[in-house]
Amino acid sequence: MRVLSDMAIIRVIDLESTHPTPGEGGLVEIGYCDVASTNTDLVGNPIDWVVTSGRGRLCNPGCAIPPETRAVHHISDAMVSAEPDWKQLFAGLLRGPGDAPDVVAFAAHGADFEKAWAHPDWLNGRPILDTYKVALRVWPEAPGHGNQVLKYWKNYAGINEAEAMPPHRAYPDAYVTAWHLATLLNEGVTIEQMTIWSDQPALQVKCYLGEYRNEGKGTPWSEVLPDYLYWIVEKAGFHDKPDIRFTAQYWLTKHEEDQREEAERRALNAQLEANGLPTEPVPGEEPAAAPIDERQGELIL
Repeated sequence: MRVLSDMAIIRVIDLESTHPTPGEGGLVEIGYCDVASTNTDLVGNPIDWVVTSGRGRLCNPGCAIPPETRAVHHISDAMVSAEPDWKQLFAGLLRGPGDAPDVVAFAAHGADFEKAWAHPDWLNGRPILDTYKVALRVWPEAPGHGNQVLKYWKNYAGINEAEAMPPHRAYPDAYVTAWHLATLLNEGVTIEQMTIWSDQPALQVKCYLGEYRNEGKGTPWSEVLPDYLYWIVEKAGFHDKPDIRFTAQYWLTKHEEDQREEAERRALNAQLEANGLPTEPVPGEEPAAAPIDERQGELIL
């Protein structure tokens, strides 16, 4: 499909590294896959997103590759010894020619990892969207939210299986993430909303704490009682687990808002009843039965 030159591009990136953080090591492979809009709506917003092209490139991490990380991506020291320095390649990819004017944002699945390796100067103010965090919000019913789980769950028509393989290599993983991103955009999630969600901790779907472990199956956070949510936020703290703390605070706030709305509705109903007017239904309560007409069923002659 032709992509118009004046349309927006979101560059999906994926990184393979020697260690979890830049302070410990370097990158051994960088991959990207572009997602481009092919049209605009009536007010000029990009729409009709498609997965276009990309590639992967090995790079020199500047250190030895530990066996435990090599076991994940199967990239050896010999494969990267003659390659360019990872910082040079990654900066060039993010900046692009002329600071890549058509690239309006970047994206990654579990983007906190990619954010740690990307110097702010290379991004030029453009956000890195997190398809993992967005998928948690939009597809909470998915059996899991890992890159490959979502691929098989969504069962995308038109995806090239050869390009999606093997997992844990930079370009194939970026290619799969690009399909998630294009789908989310085409389902109506805006770049602005994705940016907000991506900058927050992950809103988890299930609670696996204490009595809510449910034999390892977890319990939807929406079913966790407010007292337990309060304990997580105010007593236990979980400051070292921001996703859990954020999710508990989200649902605790939602419970409080629901209770406030219910109290306001009850107060309104009391006023309506006092004035002989129909009341508003209260969630969780059976609607009041209509008065019975004692003459109902009489034969009218």
